Amino acid sequence: MDSPSVSYDFLCWLIYYIKYCDIPIITTTGQHDLRYRNFENTSLRTLSYSCDNLIILKGDGDIYKRKDHNVSVYSSPFNKEIPQIEKTLKKQFNILITHRMIVQEKIWAGQTDAESSNLFLRNNKFDLIVSGDNHQSFIQSHKGRYLINCGSMMRSTIAQVDHKPFVVLFDTNEPDNFEIIKIPISVPKKVFDLQKKTDRKEIDANLDAFCNGLSKSKEMGLVIEDNLLEYYKENKIEKDLIEIIEENMHGIF
Repeated sequence: MDSPSVSYDFLCWLIYYIKYCDIPIITTTGQHDLRYRNFENTSLRTLSYSCDNLIILKGDGDIYKRKDHNVSVYSSPFNKEIPQIEKTLKKQFNILITHRMIVQEKIWAGQTDAESSNLFLRNNKFDLIVSGDNHQSFIQSHKGRYLINCGSMMRSTIAQVDHKPFVVLFDTNEPDNFEIIKIPISVPKKVFDLQKKTDRKEIDANLDAFCNGLSKSKEMGLVIEDNLLEYYKENKIEKDLIEIIEENMHGIF
């Protein structure tokens, strides 16, 4: 889910299929699961009460243990610290599920809110780390330990036109023999208007140029709308670009 509230129809569908699975499903919370950063009054909480096999780890030391499989699962939800592996459980196969922005490389040049997958895996000694938040897909390994970020399970925008979603079947008894299972999707030309993607790239390039030019303008007053109007006139900004800027300004102000 990408919202704390979903339709009743979708919620019923989720409850039915989670119950139908009849196996433990372990998850944690991301920022889009929470209402004002709170777990109360959310669709995910409704699921937790409706499905006995759904385990939601909310951090703060809660651990899911399966003695019959020699496995322990820890969690670091959105905005929570990474837990320490309990000394008595170090011989078990320890898994961390976390919702944080972990990347192999910066998604954009100025990104500052991300953590390196290589460093994260080296600094946190879990046998398997399953991360979410980053919509891109990747698998990182270090000395027989793995960090798996499956990314989004579908393409949410045209920016993901080349995204190929997958899930991973991971056997804790044979960690090196995991299986990547691709999720079937339609070819991009059946889903997206690819001409719009080209047009959008041109608009984004123009927007970057506009922002750079705006940052270099020194003679400005206190009213931002007046400043922008003056800048439009002086630099002959295209109408499409003006509409995007004004649309986003309405969202801010």
